[in-house]
Amino acid sequence: MAGSAQSEVSSFWAWFEKHRDELAADEMDSKLVEELDTRVRRMGNFDWEVGPGRKEPCFFALSPAGEVETLSETRRVIDQAPKLPGWELHPAKPPRQWLLEFDLDRDGTDVAVDGKEWEVVVYRFKDGTFDVLLKPPEDSDLSDEEAEWAARVLVDGELGEAVALELVNELETVRTWDEKAEPKARKLEVGLLSSIVGAERH
Repeated sequence: MAGSAQSEVSSFWAWFEKHRDELAADEMDSKLVEELDTRVRRMGNFDWEVGPGRKEPCFFALSPAGEVETLSETRRVIDQAPKLPGWELHPAKPPRQWLLEFDLDRDGTDVAVDGKEWEVVVYRFKDGTFDVLLKPPEDSDLSDEEAEWAARVLVDGELGEAVALELVNELETVRTWDEKAEPKARKLEVGLLSSIVGAERH
């Protein structure tokens, strides 16, 4: 890691440690969110997420923004974190604690997505990777782009971003099943993808 980049990482963790109580608040101040975002992006092409942890009260995830090549960089940054009591630190967004339900933003209007209404087919390859096909319900009014975005949220939310990046080769949304896929289709449910892929939901 170059000297300037290393300096940004050290500066980030010093700032995070100083503001860790504010960052743990149920609702962060907008200026704090803006500063966190700025400091994250100074370190690289990363995203971030903060929320309730599974083993600690809070988690911070430094996301590689959907790029598997960037995962090694986020892991290096997380490895340099100081001790932060009450915080879990992740080099990618962890699996969600949810019921496969979320809202999609459509021009300022929330559109509810319930993944339990979707169907899934998973193809496993000899190298341990997978192709995942997801089909929204027939009455869905999601555009193709919205359906693809929703599928990504569902897969990342179930597997965690790192597992999804490393093990899922292709993620595809379909409107109808072909003859090969239809007999394999199953309703999506919490834990189904992780059980197929063999990933633990921590």
